[in-house]
Amino acid sequence: MPQSIAQSFLRSVERQLSSDAVIAPRGTWSYEALAGLAGAVANYLAALNLERGDRVGLLLQNSAEYVGVFYGTQVSGRVTVPLNFQEPATVIAHLLEHCEARVLFVQRTYRDLKALQAILQERGVEVVVIQRGDVEANDRSTWADIRRAATTDCQQYFVDTRSGDLASIMYTSGTTGNPKGVMLSQRNLFANTASILDYLDLSWIDRGFNILPFHYSFGNSVLHTHMTAGACLVLQDNVAFPRVVLAALQEHRASGFYGVPTTFSLLFGAGSLAEYDFSSLRYVAQAGGPMSVEQTRYLQEVLPGVDIFVMYGQTEATARLTCLPPGFLESKIGSVGTPIAGVKLRLGPDDSNRGSADAPLDVYVSGDNIMLGYWKDPIGTAAVLRDGWLRTGDLGYMDEDGFLYLTGRSSEMIKTGANRVSPQEIEEVIAGFEEVEAVAAYPVPDVTLGQAIAVAIVCKPGVDLPAKLVQRRCRAALSPYKVPKHLRFVDALPRTSSGKIKRLALAREFEENKQ
Repeated sequence: MPQSIAQSFLRSVERQLSSDAVIAPRGTWSYEALAGLAGAVANYLAALNLERGDRVGLLLQNSAEYVGVFYGTQVSGRVTVPLNFQEPATVIAHLLEHCEARVLFVQRTYRDLKALQAILQERGVEVVVIQRGDVEANDRSTWADIRRAATTDCQQYFVDTRSGDLASIMYTSGTTGNPKGVMLSQRNLFANTASILDYLDLSWIDRGFNILPFHYSFGNSVLHTHMTAGACLVLQDNVAFPRVVLAALQEHRASGFYGVPTTFSLLFGAGSLAEYDFSSLRYVAQAGGPMSVEQTRYLQEVLPGVDIFVMYGQTEATARLTCLPPGFLESKIGSVGTPIAGVKLRLGPDDSNRGSADAPLDVYVSGDNIMLGYWKDPIGTAAVLRDGWLRTGDLGYMDEDGFLYLTGRSSEMIKTGANRVSPQEIEEVIAGFEEVEAVAAYPVPDVTLGQAIAVAIVCKPGVDLPAKLVQRRCRAALSPYKVPKHLRFVDALPRTSSGKIKRLALAREFEENKQ
């Protein structure tokens, strides 16, 4: 019985050898082909005399090559360190130095490749430059040699690991100051993958459609669930062109689709969906931040008969903590559901009450999916982990049936006067205006209140929304101290690569515009 994602992958290879594993824009890879690449990568790492547990960086866009490198590293007993392809060379070099990586697999199209190679050469880090697609006959690169060494017997390179061994480091920050590298064990990855498979009911007949980056914990979990189930994963990263994505979703007859709130806004708000055939779609799964009630209802309307899973999690919990089953979407709309299998949840440090919308409490969780801690950061680890419980930093309350409702992040709460206000509560109200496409609330300095509430609003194309009308509607729906003091209309909201709003960037822009 498998006890790690590497073992689960090898079992899928054995059972689904000739079946499609990954469908990418550059071609389709079977489980046999993926196993060949993974085995060649594992063999290459062994030839470098790396120790078990040494770190291997992956600076790659979603691709079959990424999958082969990731699982080859896992099979060999080394630690994978997925990195954000959008970060500049200085940041990547900083993170690789922080985790003491011995090897980096990097895509040839990385924008700062030469600068990064120069930095890493001085540090003695082995750099393997990957060219996606077929290898040319005259290609004498290290990557070409690895590809030519592909073998179907990936099992021969398998290095057994213990459940508590470090498997992967996922960075959630690191541009400046102290990087935050989440240490995930073999147990963490295996347990969370099994729990997600359980509630999504994934099997080898499923074909998931993924546009989420693999360096992001949500995308990472989509990869592992499909490779463990022996299913097929369709990769598409062209979300900037919604019609291209929708056409691909139809063409590949996907049974599942994954996204964050912005994903659904971009794709399913792009125009009429009547021309597309989504009859193969069994479910869609949403996480990566709160989705408004209005957006959820819209998704129900445009995808009738499709199960919608609203989920909640974070990198420190490997990926997933709770799930709202589709059957409760109507009666518990706005909730993120109940804990998934293997997860315990409580509110407050002693679980003495359920909290309320007006008095939310800190969300604490425990289970086999909770991280080992932050890499080389015992102080940061101690601040969030205690006696097996993780303080998530999220605030929420439970209803009488045990369903969790999130109200915001404790670190994002706006302290205006003597009051604490969740930006999500304000966003929920304004997002309900038919003229609004996107909105973000954030704190700005205020001489009298300490912090005042500001909002940035993106209107739908061709729509005019007077600021006075926004204020009037907010006064009708919110307590006086929650009504935004400052309004800005912008073309787009600054977001991270995973779609989360950059509130600090909005606050900086506000201050710069004042000067």
